Amino acid sequence: MIVAANPAPRRPIKIRINHLTKRFRNLVAVDDVSIDIEEGTFFAIVGPSGCGKTTLLRILGGLETVTSGEATIADPAPGRPQYSIIFQGDSIFPWMTVWDNAAYGLRMRKAPKAAIETAVEHWLERTGLTRYAKLYPHQLSGGMRQRVSIARAFANDPEVLLMDEPFSALDEQNRTILQQELLRIWETDKKTVVFITHSVDEAVTLADKIMVMTASPGRAKTVIDVAFDRLGTAAGSSLSLAIVALPHAVAGPLLLACVFTLAVLSLFTVRRLNAGYIRTLEDSLKAGTASGAPAPPEQYAQRSSCIVRASFGSDP
Repeated sequence: MIVAANPAPRRPIKIRINHLTKRFRNLVAVDDVSIDIEEGTFFAIVGPSGCGKTTLLRILGGLETVTSGEATIADPAPGRPQYSIIFQGDSIFPWMTVWDNAAYGLRMRKAPKAAIETAVEHWLERTGLTRYAKLYPHQLSGGMRQRVSIARAFANDPEVLLMDEPFSALDEQNRTILQQELLRIWETDKKTVVFITHSVDEAVTLADKIMVMTASPGRAKTVIDVAFDRLGTAAGSSLSLAIVALPHAVAGPLLLACVFTLAVLSLFTVRRLNAGYIRTLEDSLKAGTASGAPAPPEQYAQRSSCIVRASFGSDP
């Protein structure tokens, strides 16, 4: 079943997944998934644990190979990186400071020094890490390390953002701030975003197209076009920028008040206005679990960043 919005002019296809199947020996992780993602789409994927969401993202990021079918991302514009990945667990370099981690992608691209400094300073400020710029990962909390990963990906300014539950390790205040910042980037630059999440509310709030996957083996159960406008995105972003410009003693209390206001709005307003979408997604998740194999355990069998972290010399 496909619930579609009013027809709109088609944009170029940025990501194409065609009859993709991925097997790990006798386990079918992803089974015959086909989807075209247009340029500038905020595309969320939701589904039960073990349904192949992270596997699909890792295939798009070149960290896994396909068993059959194909997954392709269109070539980027000259001088732009094709994509950046934000993993579910922190995957930053333990021997680099916060500043050096955030600058890593730009340095690998040999960006001008002035451009690196401007981008890193901006994103450390946006993620609340400016005062920790000279610290090392072992001196940070888990949520702060994840914010470094987010700053590094955003600073690199890719055409495609591949995000595997990037906000799950953050506290409510920073999660809300970064969700709004992500939407501000998307509204301004229209990056193509593939966003993995377990939260139905988060998917409905952030995305304009949502794919629901069934329990293992992971199949595309339904694709939903989210037809409503994002409430308060532009206003919230403008207010955030205005608050940042205020003196610290004033900005702190105001920002805290805004965070709690946004939390209340997301809890009540979004649930009430988007109840139809939420019910559709929740029913699809239940149907997928009931019709497929027994539901997998709640925790992931393998954290999405274990290979990257192992290569960096830290425990997965």
